[in-house]
Amino acid sequence: MHPENGEAAVTVVRKKSNYNKTIDYCDYKHPAITAIIPCWKGKDGKLISVATGKTVTIGENDDVRVCLVGTTFKYPDGEEILLTRNWKREIYFITPERKPESFYNAFGE
Repeated sequence: MHPENGEAAVTVVRKKSNYNKTIDYCDYKHPAITAIIPCWKGKDGKLISVATGKTVTIGENDDVRVCLVGTTFKYPDGEEILLTRNWKREIYFITPERKPESFYNAFGE
């Protein structure tokens, strides 16, 4: 991914459709949140799931959050991915060799 080309790492946060109260979409442990989906956002604005490679469609109960370098996600199957960058400033996800001490659970796909 090359940020200078308009590409970005984002997280789609989805809340329950029948939950009418306002929530803080940064609170990934809120009981109304039904999905945390790490994605690539292309130049065209299309969102692609990091886990599945499939297009993620945004609904009215979704919020797209910027994903910061250093963020780690843990999937239900135990796989962990880390958002990082190399010396060329290219940004990508990797499976870390060392297990991070803190992470966000990715789920809901």
